[in-house]
Amino acid sequence: TKRKIESFDELSTYDIIINCTGLGARELAGDRSMLPVRGQIVVVKATTPPQVNGIYHSMEVDCSKFAHVFPFKDIILLGGIEEPGEWSTVPDPDVAKEIYE
Repeated sequence: TKRKIESFDELSTYDIIINCTGLGARELAGDRSMLPVRGQIVVVKATTPPQVNGIYHSMEVDCSKFAHVFPFKDIILLGGIEEPGEWSTVPDPDVAKEIYE
C-alpha cells in the first residue's frame, strides 16, 4: 500500500518498512544533520550487445569522481560523480558530457 506519511511513528503497526524517501528523509526522520549527496549517470543505447560480462568501477583518490559501467542488453549505464551537499536534482549537461567522454 502506498501512502504519504509525516512521521515514522505512523508506521508502528508494520513489521517491515522500506524507506525510499531520498531527500525527504531529512524531514521525515527529523534529522537536520542529514545532507544530500548528488550523483549523476548517463544512459547510452547499446548499438550492439555489450561484450562485457560484468561491471567496471574505478574511483579517484578524492572520491568526488568515479567511473562505473553497467552493461545491459540494450543500454549501458555510465557514471558518475559524488557531490556532497548538492540539493539540485537537475542533471548537469557539462557533467553528462564529462561522464560520456
